[in-house]
Amino acid sequence: MAATKKLVEQTSVDMIAGYVLSPNAVANRDYLTSNKVPTIIANAGANVISRAKKSDFIYRTSFSNWQPTHPMGSYVQDKLGLKNVLLVYANYPAGAETAQSFRETYTGKFAAADVAPPLGYTGDWAVWVSKITAANPDGIYVFLSGTDSVGFLNKANELGALKNIKVTGSGFFVEQDVLGSVGDRAPVGAVSGLHWALTLDTKENKDFVAAYRKAYNKPPDVFAMDGYDTGRVIVDALNAVKGDTKDPTKFLAAIGAVSFKSPRGDFKFDAATHNVINPVYIRELVKDPQLGYTNKVVATVAGVADPGK
Repeated sequence: MAATKKLVEQTSVDMIAGYVLSPNAVANRDYLTSNKVPTIIANAGANVISRAKKSDFIYRTSFSNWQPTHPMGSYVQDKLGLKNVLLVYANYPAGAETAQSFRETYTGKFAAADVAPPLGYTGDWAVWVSKITAANPDGIYVFLSGTDSVGFLNKANELGALKNIKVTGSGFFVEQDVLGSVGDRAPVGAVSGLHWALTLDTKENKDFVAAYRKAYNKPPDVFAMDGYDTGRVIVDALNAVKGDTKDPTKFLAAIGAVSFKSPRGDFKFDAATHNVINPVYIRELVKDPQLGYTNKVVATVAGVADPGK
């Protein structure tokens, strides 16, 4: 909150963009709204931002926690044939919201109580991996990210725990940042859902990937893509008002009207929730001869909009 207040009250910014962590975004929501500050959330996925705490002054370019997983429950059951699934997720609000989203469309059996390690776990992952082995599920659905994904996959590989279990999950679990860290411990064949994939075969995505590689000498991940689209929204909105941000109502209308061909596909906001309407790509983890470990798109669910309630 202090950083936001400093930007608004001392720097007198015309808008704010960012908020990686959901608690920060939610904590600042009332202040930003009462001060009529146009705001773009570039990552934080808390569902409430598009629902009970939806604000006329806040748009989100990334995702709600509900979006990437909602199509996956039925896909896991109907297309993959998994009837006995175990949920594995980091024990914090985003993990709980993801698990609930999966439960809304998966009607099969759950093998055991959810496996929910603390967010940012630094202990022995064998404690949590052993719970999966004991449950003996057909498959697991995982919401972990970053170092949690790396720790889990390293230990699961060491123990051979996933050899006879179908691995599925939210795409963050096997996103490019994770794959670059786990190397040959990547769970080839894992099926995940996310609003982007490195391998999307469109001009917009190929141009984005090439430009990112040239600038940073590594492949982008979904977080880089979200940042790229956030920048595009800001530029397009500023161009629409010819750089005049003195009237926040007009500037916010310009933000809400932005639409374009993004690396993720068609980009536009939902007027009801101010959340981006995302495609959800169902992806299979492969080892590509040129790209190394990456996710190829096997199915697309277009126009996934948060329900707003």
